[in-house]
Amino acid sequence: MRGSKLSASLILASALYASGAAAEEPRSHHCGPLPETAIEGQAWAIDGGSMAFVASSGRRFAMRLWAIDAPPLRDAATRLENPPGLRARVSLDDQLRTAGRRATCIPKGWDRACRLVAICEAGGNDLSVRMLAVGYAVLRTHEAMGSTEFDRGRTYAETEEVARASRAGQWQGWLGPKAP
Repeated sequence: MRGSKLSASLILASALYASGAAAEEPRSHHCGPLPETAIEGQAWAIDGGSMAFVASSGRRFAMRLWAIDAPPLRDAATRLENPPGLRARVSLDDQLRTAGRRATCIPKGWDRACRLVAICEAGGNDLSVRMLAVGYAVLRTHEAMGSTEFDRGRTYAETEEVARASRAGQWQGWLGPKAP
């Protein structure tokens, strides 16, 4: 019985996705209305995957970079600083500082913490791609591959694969030492 419910759910989800119904992002949420257009402003790294963002209009957002996860700043169990998380935060903040803290973001939705989830660029670089390339983020496959941004998601996956193969950033510790 359980398997048939799961199969029916998967078939329904596939049909919705194929029809484009599941690909449409909701424009409003309990966190507020989703901005309709790209927003520009100043940004500061909170951690390796999120930013404090002040739009040119003066509106303030906590913003999460679309389709990536970065290591946490602190270990959840011990509350001690997590070195990979600190390095990820510094990497994102360096990219923002190099771009004069100016960023342009295309809103995609809200997350559970009422952070605006967006595709963001600074200094002409997609920030999610840069974090994947330096090895301080991993791909959120369900976001990248389950949306209308499939080509962008494929680029993100390829970028992560190159970072893993070259043992960039956190991949050096996770995958162990390189074989000779």
